[in-house]
Amino acid sequence: MRTLMGAAALSAAAGIGLPSVAHAEVITLAPHERTITTDDGRQVTLALDDEAWNKVPPTNRTGTSREGFGSLHAQVQVSGQGAPLDGAQVAVGYIVGCFANLNSVSVGGNATLAPSGSLEPGFPVPVIPKGQIGGSIGPSVTASISPGEIKTIPVSTKTLEAAGTSLRVRETHMSIDSCLGPAEVRAFASLSIDSRAGKDSVVVYGDPFPI
Repeated sequence: MRTLMGAAALSAAAGIGLPSVAHAEVITLAPHERTITTDDGRQVTLALDDEAWNKVPPTNRTGTSREGFGSLHAQVQVSGQGAPLDGAQVAVGYIVGCFANLNSVSVGGNATLAPSGSLEPGFPVPVIPKGQIGGSIGPSVTASISPGEIKTIPVSTKTLEAAGTSLRVRETHMSIDSCLGPAEVRAFASLSIDSRAGKDSVVVYGDPFPI
């Protein structure tokens, strides 16, 4: 296992041998919808549609980075009578998973790669090593690799102020660095409702897709 992951790290450092995108590719995804009835009798429908992902070559041209632009649309419809609302909020975002994190690759004692990641605007993609695995190839190259992680990344939120509302995101930029092997993304839309009778929530997930 160490040998295989270490070899992958060395290939990643050289920019070869790992999945990469040679050209832009637009992925369109199926819509999803869910309806619930709250404890106080309201009918709530949450839909996730118009979802697309523009997968582009990473700007830094390395095999350990992924880059793309995501678009999606969430719609909320609330009907029926219930207790007075104290607040409701709809949110959209992405769930990102990576097979393994490349913490660093040292050649002759000099670190050449380090983890980082970002989502614009303003949402970091932290890489938190857990149970690091050290692999080495040859006498002068050392790779520090940790198991991959799954991160939930919020993108946008909106307060529900009427019986129906929508939240649209267009071409949100996302970058993931220091990712070895496969990486997948899944979009989500969530709604939280708080009334004097209680609190309820519903989440709709999109289809996972590789990036």
